[in-house]
Amino acid sequence: MKDHTSVWLKMADESLIDAKALIKSNRFLFTGYACNLAVEKALKANYSAVTGEIPPRTHDLIKLAKTGNVYDSFSSEQIEFIDKITPLQIEGRYTEYKEEVNSTLNKKTCQKLIKDTEAFICFLKTKLDR
Repeated sequence: MKDHTSVWLKMADESLIDAKALIKSNRFLFTGYACNLAVEKALKANYSAVTGEIPPRTHDLIKLAKTGNVYDSFSSEQIEFIDKITPLQIEGRYTEYKEEVNSTLNKKTCQKLIKDTEAFICFLKTKLDR
């Protein structure tokens, strides 16, 4: 595994730790945002491992997955997860969307989001170990 791939994986793990800390203080919008960041960073690790290059400066999870040649290996549940978590990046950050996004998040939905994020990152890590 290339050094920059390891750095991206470490950052993904740190964002997941942040999500777990945020849910404890009932900061659900930011829990979702941290989960999104964890997935983005894991996808960037995958991109780096596959291409040998520094990943593009994008928050587009599908683009990262496709350019990292991993999207076609996603299950339908993983694609659904990506579709669900993607809006937490942009829409969770801007005032006009915050209230709407926040209304969809609670402790139970965030616990599932964290669990699904962990599973997704584990899946990507197994791809990198090959």
